[in-house]
Amino acid sequence: MVRSKRKRTREEIEEALRENERVNATQVGPEDPEDKRRRKARRRQNDSRLNKARRELNLTDRCHTIDGMLPSERVVVDTEESKEDSGNQENSFIRPEVSADQLGGSAQPATTGVALPTADEVREAAKRARRERDRIRRSNRTLSQKERDRRKQAEYQRAR
Repeated sequence: MVRSKRKRTREEIEEALRENERVNATQVGPEDPEDKRRRKARRRQNDSRLNKARRELNLTDRCHTIDGMLPSERVVVDTEESKEDSGNQENSFIRPEVSADQLGGSAQPATTGVALPTADEVREAAKRARRERDRIRRSNRTLSQKERDRRKQAEYQRAR
């Protein structure tokens, strides 16, 4: 059975980081090198996992849009009176129950509301976020991992 990921607040993540640091701190007495390696690996894994959760939380904060804010339509009525006397405020606020036919004008739907990001903007934001995550992941690699990737890339180029 797969459990869903528990949503954490920023405070919970920071508290978990402090707890991880305390639990996996350097021991006072002598320590077996293998135990030290395991302890450090555990600490790095937990730090990485919690920092990833914090970055995702920050990313969702930046990309958060207000749900329910969609464009709405309203009726704009063009009457001869409003064309002649644009300073007259009587015709500018029309009750929604009154139709355009009752007023003798033509009804045109006008779109109002919050501008939502287009699909292209969303894709570009996702690409930027993916490139940023890849850059961070590459910067955290060890020398042996970088060397292995260089060899793979060189072999791939030769095969082309």
